[in-house]
Amino acid sequence: MPSCLDPLRLTPTWIQPTVLPFGQKNSGTEAQGPYRKAAASLSNIANYVDDWLGYDNDINDLVKNFAKFLAVCRENNIALNAHKTRTGFTQAQFFGFSVDRHGTKLAEKHLDPLENLIPPSDISELRRVLGLFQVSRKYVDHFAHIAKPLSVMLRGRKPVFRWDSEQQTAFDAIRSLLLTGVHLCPPRHDLPFHLSTDASDDGKGGVLYQLPSVPIEQQHPYDSDAHCGDNMAVIAYYSKLWPEPLRGRPPFYLEASALMWGMEKARFYALSSPYPLYTYSDHAPLQWIQKTAKGAVSAFLIESLSDLDTIHQYVPGNSKFMAVPDAASRYPMLGPKRLAPRGLRHSVQELLDRLPKFFKSVAKVQIYAGEDSPDIARTVQSWRTETNPVTIASPLVKEAPPVMELSILIPKPDLTPLVVAQCLMGPHPFAILMPIDLASQTYNPNLYKGGPSPGSPADLEKKFRAAGKLSFLETQMMWIVGNVDNFTCAEMFAAQLITPAPLLEMFDQSFLNFFCAL
Repeated sequence: MPSCLDPLRLTPTWIQPTVLPFGQKNSGTEAQGPYRKAAASLSNIANYVDDWLGYDNDINDLVKNFAKFLAVCRENNIALNAHKTRTGFTQAQFFGFSVDRHGTKLAEKHLDPLENLIPPSDISELRRVLGLFQVSRKYVDHFAHIAKPLSVMLRGRKPVFRWDSEQQTAFDAIRSLLLTGVHLCPPRHDLPFHLSTDASDDGKGGVLYQLPSVPIEQQHPYDSDAHCGDNMAVIAYYSKLWPEPLRGRPPFYLEASALMWGMEKARFYALSSPYPLYTYSDHAPLQWIQKTAKGAVSAFLIESLSDLDTIHQYVPGNSKFMAVPDAASRYPMLGPKRLAPRGLRHSVQELLDRLPKFFKSVAKVQIYAGEDSPDIARTVQSWRTETNPVTIASPLVKEAPPVMELSILIPKPDLTPLVVAQCLMGPHPFAILMPIDLASQTYNPNLYKGGPSPGSPADLEKKFRAAGKLSFLETQMMWIVGNVDNFTCAEMFAAQLITPAPLLEMFDQSFLNFFCAL
């Protein structure tokens, strides 16, 4: 029989291979079982299909483990490619990742597609781009929030593609973060795991880490000196936006959901450690979550995590330790053209800091920001020198402009152009926060079809261009300030302002370099 048919066994009716051919359907799955069984007696060996990676902290132990691995290969008839087999090096490429003593990061060959990646031009290309990003999302802190301008376009039965500065900023941000070579540390199963979670109006976030340089007896309870950035070996970042129905839920609900979600994410690591999973949050009532009265759904969720040995501790939210999970849960925008409460307060404060000082002493001040009006009113009241309260009133009363000495208005986006137009034609000082992309609609003649126009389009455009403007480029929102002398126009990136400076030291330098570049 010809030698080329040696691997085949001939029968009267079929040809049956005696070895597993490459390239056939399910061949990888069939091979993984015997490989896993062969590696069961080995330690410090990782395997995926035909790729093997061994590691150790000592060269002598590494040589011994390599000898054991070769013996296992001989016993199980596993043939190694001599040109692809080596030992005694400090960095390895394994399953698309680069592994070294610092942890894991994306392999260089997988960074080439990112470097040459161009923005998508339709929904199909957007899905491919997000799929590429999703594979590496664990390397990007608060990935869900950064990628939100991209992912929201895929919602609904008929997604609509739109690409402007907001989407481009998110695209560039994720690509740049992945190209900087962010490291995640390998887990050590002989040490305790720590999980810190937080929730905000925008979403939930968490960070799973260990403290390799801190003695085990000093790792719990929480101590600010032990749980600092220099000691933390981050294993994974978690973040997720709230779906619309969950926005506005009570703080306890959101914080409890973030904690249980984080515990589920960390389950694999927690079950592999002989120590409890230490969890932390800045919401004091969660200390008694196991003992409080629970509904059927809450009881089910907590029971589903009963196999985990956990110890929970409250840590005040103003500590630097809570900076990372807090940042992972927050974002300046709740949705398209809608600022989160924290971003809204900051936008108002930036406006107040730039208004002429004599406005602090005017008697009649009008505020309107929808459901956020009471919060904004408190911010403005603390800025004023007059003690009489500000007036909370809708900007549209009988389709007439405000008659106050100062009006600070944040109407709904669809009403903003009309409100701006009415205020521009009036004599009283005002400031209106509006989406940048709706600015030109203020003097659009089609806006007033079927109703009275506050003025001619030419007059409105002239007054609009003469008005003061304070623009927030990242959130694509801006203040239109009219009938106010000596107001200095400015542009700024909201991301630099919304993240307080003390929080920045919790991030690695590569992240900071990119974030500050914004």
